[in-house]
Amino acid sequence: MTSIVDPAGEAARQIRSDTKGRVLVAADQRDALLDPFEQSGQSDMAFCRQHDLKYPTFATLVQKRRRGSGPALPRLAEVPVMKPPP
Repeated sequence: MTSIVDPAGEAARQIRSDTKGRVLVAADQRDALLDPFEQSGQSDMAFCRQHDLKYPTFATLVQKRRRGSGPALPRLAEVPVMKPPP
């Protein structure tokens, strides 16, 4: 297990990691970390340095958040095309 520092400076929260050492973060924990990032106006790297995060982990969290939110992408529909009469 590892811990992640709460952006508000409160007590650290325990998070899990898998057998390969990858960090497993719940959606509520991801939101608690990324909401302050979006409000801060800092660059990705500056935010990672300030909160002691590895950039690849941070980038993955941002990607997962973007995939999980917002409307689904529109699907293409097949439309038959009719030829005009001669």
